[in-house]
Amino acid sequence: MEAKEAIEAVKGSEEYAHWKEANTDGYLSGFFTLMEKDSEGDQLVLFYEPGKDRVISFNASNPSDVREDDVMKAGKTVLELSLDDVELTMETAMKSAEELYEAEYQQKVSVKTIIILQHLEEGVLWNITFVTPQFKTVNVRLDAKTGEIKKHEEVSLFEFS
Repeated sequence: MEAKEAIEAVKGSEEYAHWKEANTDGYLSGFFTLMEKDSEGDQLVLFYEPGKDRVISFNASNPSDVREDDVMKAGKTVLELSLDDVELTMETAMKSAEELYEAEYQQKVSVKTIIILQHLEEGVLWNITFVTPQFKTVNVRLDAKTGEIKKHEEVSLFEFS
């Protein structure tokens, strides 16, 4: 399912309606999915509650699967995601990111792929991270409206320790 479809499915659910009624200041903050090879994981639609400083995620295929998480934002504001700023589909964003991944980093395989649609200071982005068999990550950020590659970099997982 495409991100916009997943978001609309959640927004049309009874669970979301109940949550929104109790959290009128809450807003859409992102979309997340984790893929392993060709299998797609849960698609999570993320909403930020500014008064509670937490993120609520709804599973698009099962909106009653709701999770609460504290925000890890390092002093930054969690920005609202407007679907009006999203023209690039997840499929198209993935294709562009994969082409760059193969061309720039000479990689054909990733162990996992993390796909996030979010509004950051630099704009609304598809933030796609490939985890390689060599314990590295390759992160590609694409403008969600134009498809322009804004940034890409490779980092060793050992640098995170």
